[in-house]
Amino acid sequence: MENKKSAFAYDSLPPAGLKKSIRLLKSLETFPTLWWWLGLSLIIFLIQIAIVSSSFFVGKLIDHIGDSGQFQFYLVMMAVTLAIDNIGRGAILPWIFRSKFTRIATELRVKALDSTLHTPVPRLYQIGTGSIITRLTKDIDNAVLTLGDSGERLVVTLLAFPFTLVSLCIISPFYILPFFLFGLAVYIWSKNIVQFIPLVANRMSDSEARRNAFLLDAIRGLSTTKAMGLEEWSEKRTEKSSWQVVHQWYRSNPSFFWVIRRGYFSYFSLLMMVLGLSLLLAYLGWISIGEASTAVVLIVRLEIRIFMLLEFSAELQRAFTSAGRAIALANLSEDIVQPDGVGLPATLKNPDIVIKDLSFSYPSGAEVLSNLNLNLQGGTTTALVGSSGAGKSTLAVLIAGLQYPTAGSITVGGVNINTEANDAWITSHITLISQEVHLFAGTLREDLHMALPGASDVTLIHALSQAGLDPNGPLWHRWLPQGLDTPVGAGSNELAPEVVQVISLARVLLRNPPVLIMDEATSEAGSEHARLLEAAASKAAHGRTSLVVAHRLDQAREADRILVMEAGRIIEDGSHEELINAQGRYAELFSRWQKGDMRH
Repeated sequence: MENKKSAFAYDSLPPAGLKKSIRLLKSLETFPTLWWWLGLSLIIFLIQIAIVSSSFFVGKLIDHIGDSGQFQFYLVMMAVTLAIDNIGRGAILPWIFRSKFTRIATELRVKALDSTLHTPVPRLYQIGTGSIITRLTKDIDNAVLTLGDSGERLVVTLLAFPFTLVSLCIISPFYILPFFLFGLAVYIWSKNIVQFIPLVANRMSDSEARRNAFLLDAIRGLSTTKAMGLEEWSEKRTEKSSWQVVHQWYRSNPSFFWVIRRGYFSYFSLLMMVLGLSLLLAYLGWISIGEASTAVVLIVRLEIRIFMLLEFSAELQRAFTSAGRAIALANLSEDIVQPDGVGLPATLKNPDIVIKDLSFSYPSGAEVLSNLNLNLQGGTTTALVGSSGAGKSTLAVLIAGLQYPTAGSITVGGVNINTEANDAWITSHITLISQEVHLFAGTLREDLHMALPGASDVTLIHALSQAGLDPNGPLWHRWLPQGLDTPVGAGSNELAPEVVQVISLARVLLRNPPVLIMDEATSEAGSEHARLLEAAASKAAHGRTSLVVAHRLDQAREADRILVMEAGRIIEDGSHEELINAQGRYAELFSRWQKGDMRH
């Protein structure tokens, strides 16, 4: 059997340990107070007393079967204890546990989401979107369903053993012997399986996270998938990941059945030992027939508790693993030490971007950038062109602080964005616009307020107009019939790609960052609106340090400087005229683009 360290090695964010989990749960406002525990303990104690008392009354009924007065008394008492038992376990305890754990789950989910939002983006990329969503949803739900819906059964089951043992010892101390042998046997065979179940549970959650990531890819990239004819590939990839979830589920079943088989044998052995001992003690006259019957009834009633415990051993491990995964996410932002940003300039004006000895490779992947040195002069617009896979987008996300370089440094206005700047400083000074533009659910006004909170309607409309969306123009009347009150984002009518991109450019104008990176931000526009978006992009890039990953070479032509990248290296550097005259790679790309054959 593999050890825990190697089994969790594949997980970029292993489940939190017991100490960290307890510490975080105690920090929650909804964590049970001392009075809650005392009240719960009192209720459970009364229920356990009722459970064992009803078994004792069975023996008393047998011993007093000829005495009608005593028989009726014990019959009434048994009915009362059974009523207390059923009401307590069937109504009161489930409500207490379910209500408490539901509130804990809600606060844990909020805390995990808050931690995610305060974690550097590069670390989130390492974990993966699918894993984060699984931890925020299914993992927390698994823990709540197990501990909330089955918590009362678990507590009653665990306490049934000591209460039963004490009750048997009251009848006769000899009953401690079969219980000792039973406990020893269970401990020996359950020790290994209990250690193995968390690994199985974590792999199950990890396979579900991978499937979720593929599903998100399939949905988000639906238009691209259809355009490139990759429907079959996307379907097969999703199907394969779904079958991997099923495979992991079947892998977990043998361990569960292994527990059940040994549980049956252990319980049968305990029952036979107690039954034989009861017959012997009754035959010797050391206990009455009623007491012997009580002992057997106590063990018979323990059967369901034993198998609940066996089932719970697997369910609990899965629940604790799921909770550990969610708690690890909730602790994520605290575990990562970010620079405090103290002493950094609050504002920058046309900062230089200096890239020194920069290298980058994705996990388990080839090197994308190698020993790159570059200086982007402040206040200028630099276009980055090259074939697909040259490393253009990778360089863009590195400058935006969305990935950590493998080696080297990136400084913006003299500030090293990887070692000196925190997320707040980076996002306030560097903005990245890509093809994938996200609109926040709500009104257009609320979406634009994300860039400049509290901005007046006049300011918002001016920014939209500057970005190319004239309130009196056809695009505005066609797509924004309610003006700034038009619903956008999830749950609203889908806007045209060019309108979405204009809104993203308007957000840049409102935010007014000193550094702007546009990663093919206008490449999705059709020819009808391409010129409008290019003019808006040019306006957004003006007056700041801008890097444009150019899809259309007329964008590059307007830049102050053009860089041609191939295989992670800058192979040409100059203005449009200089590179055309050099008759190199850029001149070749520009010639092909002019002829309408440009594909990169």
